[in-house]
Amino acid sequence: MKQTTTTTDLIGNTPLLRLSSFSSDGKYDIFAKLEGQNISGSIKDRVAKAFFDDLEKKKLIKKDTVILEPSSGNTGIGLAMIGTIRGYKVRIMLPEDATSERTSLLRFFGAEVEFCTKEEWKGYSAIRKCELIAKKNKRYVMPNQYENPVCVDVHYKTTGEEIIKQCPDITHLVATIGTGGTITGIGKRLKEYDPKIKIIGVEIKSDSSIPGPRSIQEYIPPILDFNFIDKRVMIEDEKKVFAIHSALARQEGIFYGISSAAALKVAIDTSKSCPGAEKKIVCIFPDRGEKYLSMLQ
Repeated sequence: MKQTTTTTDLIGNTPLLRLSSFSSDGKYDIFAKLEGQNISGSIKDRVAKAFFDDLEKKKLIKKDTVILEPSSGNTGIGLAMIGTIRGYKVRIMLPEDATSERTSLLRFFGAEVEFCTKEEWKGYSAIRKCELIAKKNKRYVMPNQYENPVCVDVHYKTTGEEIIKQCPDITHLVATIGTGGTITGIGKRLKEYDPKIKIIGVEIKSDSSIPGPRSIQEYIPPILDFNFIDKRVMIEDEKKVFAIHSALARQEGIFYGISSAAALKVAIDTSKSCPGAEKKIVCIFPDRGEKYLSMLQ
């Protein structure tokens, strides 16, 4: 049996769980891809590892390099976690309304944290700030999760492939749209596997109270490819999302982030609006819920 040799060996190969409380035997099954099982607690561990592997392979970073990235939390935490393992300094630009748990985790992993305003975060300003810092100081390297095709490629090769193996008869995929890498990479792989699979993207408004995903109302990341998305759904009823979030914990024993509940809401709506053959709906659950406790109390 292959032995785990490093922390990063624990990234990927996350479980797929049938949500029995939200499924209907013989009609539809709803599954959760539990990305919170990654080592630092989110799907962005995949991206963070892929960034470091790519930069090291291309010899674009040295031991005195500072990795700089704008992040609402998860990508930054993944970069900080792997950075501390591999000996690189990490500096993260966070929106000022990021939860205290996300800020604390970043600092606990040794990252430097800088804040930007909520208005700067909504559009391109925070990204531009980091780009300018990296341009002026050659020690800084910005992987740029909004433009870097590595983000798409890692989900094409790993997350998408895992879903095919775990649920070969999948009919629908539901995922929140943030940077665009997750849904584009998985969608591309699933469409190659079976063009009939429906890819559904979940969006939030720019003034949404759902933490985590970036709203694309203000800024559309270049890596987001709508050609792999069959349907886009805007979350209108956030109270329903928070109710589903509570139900997940109390009915399934799962404490995941609120964006997971947003994906589940759309999956539930999809199961009811598509009559016919039995449906196998896979939802991406991006992260665990501990990072959001302070905003839920």
